[in-house]
Amino acid sequence: MYLCGVIKTLNTMKVQIEKVPEVFNTSDKNYEMYDIIKQALKASTFDELRESLKDYDFYYFIYGFGSNHFWVKETNWRNGKTEPNNERLLFVTK
Repeated sequence: MYLCGVIKTLNTMKVQIEKVPEVFNTSDKNYEMYDIIKQALKASTFDELRESLKDYDFYYFIYGFGSNHFWVKETNWRNGKTEPNNERLLFVTK
């Protein structure tokens, strides 16, 4: 059983795990999610988070930034291209 919830950090951002991927069966997928969460917890600002993620090439997840939030969704591969799932997995706010 996986636990979802809010992780408060010492910085000014709040990391909220909204959903755990249903199929969490590959170590690569686990490492990708771990890297995203780790970078979100380390960053103090969205600019720091954006900078820390720019060198990563994620296969299983897609992310984006809004004006005051960061989100992560699981990807689906269809017809040779990635499409995001509709449900957010991770949500970060100030």
